[in-house]
Amino acid sequence: VWIRNMQNDKYDIILTPAQAHARSALAHGLNVSSICALSGEGGSGKSVVLRHLHREIGGAFLNIADLLDVSSKRHPLSLEEALFDVILAALKQHATVIADDFHVLFDAFCCNAFYPRTGWMEAPALALCSYAIETGKKLILSSGANLPNAIVQRSIRTSIPRFRVEDYASLVSGWLGSDAAASIQFDKIYRFAPKLNAHQL
Repeated sequence: VWIRNMQNDKYDIILTPAQAHARSALAHGLNVSSICALSGEGGSGKSVVLRHLHREIGGAFLNIADLLDVSSKRHPLSLEEALFDVILAALKQHATVIADDFHVLFDAFCCNAFYPRTGWMEAPALALCSYAIETGKKLILSSGANLPNAIVQRSIRTSIPRFRVEDYASLVSGWLGSDAAASIQFDKIYRFAPKLNAHQL
């Protein structure tokens, strides 16, 4: 959760236990692999985890807005190349590149029988993985349920576990403050609605 720090007017990032577990697994994965992928259900906080990691290790942080900026100037049937160009340019300039929202683009291609280039995303995915591995760079991606096989075969993957009572308490306390949240019975909330994500909470 993003918390405004009133002393310096910046935002602090507080991770729930489930998110902190995923961040630690990602950090460990980076010690042994050039490619890492973070998955999680919608609203589980993938972007928050990646932003937290980015503050720790630096590098480039890309999201869907960066891709839209490039793709708006390209032919609609060259989105895969646009993704490749954006990430490759960042890899050439930085030792580490975090590509958030990667799944947004991939999900549009992977399972759409009407898309004329179905399956072509494997080519730029393979090229990006190969470049990162050969140059010793680090590429970190966020994903939903699907990833190109080229990334699946070459990456260390981790996911954000489904929220539990302690995650509910962490999120709500972060937003409301610990004093305001002290009287809330999170175990009862979780027992009644155990599948809420961060947006719903």
